[in-house]
Amino acid sequence: MKPFGIIIAEHDQPDRDRLKKMIYPLRQFKVIGVSDSGSDLWGQLQFKQPDAIILNLSLPELNGIQGVNEIKTMLPYVQIILLTDHVTYPGEVFDLSVTDYLKKPFIESRFYDALKKGWYALNHIYQTPGAGMITEKLEVRMNHALLFIPFHEILFIERMKRKSFIHTLHHTYETYESLNSIMDRLSYHFFQTHRSFIVNLEHIYKIEPDGQTYLVHFKNFKKRAFISKNNIQKIKYLLSRVQ
Repeated sequence: MKPFGIIIAEHDQPDRDRLKKMIYPLRQFKVIGVSDSGSDLWGQLQFKQPDAIILNLSLPELNGIQGVNEIKTMLPYVQIILLTDHVTYPGEVFDLSVTDYLKKPFIESRFYDALKKGWYALNHIYQTPGAGMITEKLEVRMNHALLFIPFHEILFIERMKRKSFIHTLHHTYETYESLNSIMDRLSYHFFQTHRSFIVNLEHIYKIEPDGQTYLVHFKNFKKRAFISKNNIQKIKYLLSRVQ
């Protein structure tokens, strides 16, 4: 599944860098633009179609609340997470049609909560008839046929001997498609934990060390997946913040 595109509109460089760093591990989102002024943001909106904007209300040349309203008029479905440098919001802010409000400095868990609100809102919008459906099934080529596997049934995907093996609780499907090709079409619940494995985070039952790697156990399933040493902290991070 294609990730939702985000533009970060923040004039403070350290905050821009921090926001990008927090978004980077999340495969359901992708930063498609960064802006440090209202005029630059408007220029980007002429040729980019973001799904969400992380927007500092004090952005130079934005014109504050009026600028936010103009963005929503131009892009009615865009999710806006407002940031403010002030202790209190002006009263008119709460009349705006935005996803969430964050006062700086904010804690990471609060930021991820705001992103989750945006993610659920976007899924609702795109699953509304006429708005463009988001698929919940993985389309896989097998020989000369197409197979459609529901995301929630997939435990993990394993690459071995030039084939990819898609493991569900009751079946294993083989395809010659690469892991990268498959990963691009999956939802944010999936993460490439190892060069040879993609795991559905929702099905992780237990993780335990095994030499230089880690083993992933799945409930009522004998086969296990691997997590590389370099990815274990990212997995813990995603499991605690995003699920």
